[in-house]
Amino acid sequence: MTSILGTESIQHPNGTAAATIDASGRILTPARPAFRVEKRASNQSFSDSTSTKITFEHEAFDIGGNFASDKFTAPIAGIYHFNTCLRVVVGGAGTMELGAVYLYKNGSHFTDIVQIQTSANNMRNSHIGGGVTLQLAAADYVEVYCNISGTSPLVHAHADGQRTWFSGFLVG
Repeated sequence: MTSILGTESIQHPNGTAAATIDASGRILTPARPAFRVEKRASNQSFSDSTSTKITFEHEAFDIGGNFASDKFTAPIAGIYHFNTCLRVVVGGAGTMELGAVYLYKNGSHFTDIVQIQTSANNMRNSHIGGGVTLQLAAADYVEVYCNISGTSPLVHAHADGQRTWFSGFLVG
């Protein structure tokens, strides 16, 4: 026996739209947690070879309001995906020997997103980043940290937010 449920929208009893389905069958979930934050206002300097939490001054969007104080806090348990890209730079005539981006979970190192050893080609600046999918419990939080080995390291800001950013969303 086949059952068909025909609907254009699903709502919570309080009237909040949970899902809509367009005429082509595409499903929109407008309350699904998602965010993108960017470093636009100023470069962030830190000490050579020191893991440092990255700060973000601009929210491009934050569905659900779950990003604050430079960390994303999971509103519900589920599978989440995060991406980040950092423009890392060393000063003067120095060279970068190590560039690493880490995801911290609940205040502790959780996983490496990327780590590059650059002493062979003596890079002075680069975009480094990647993505990770993980399971979070409600109230778990994640943050981006960076470690650069080099002279006067910094994470570079840019007015359009396209050089250093962090984003994530609930997969389900």
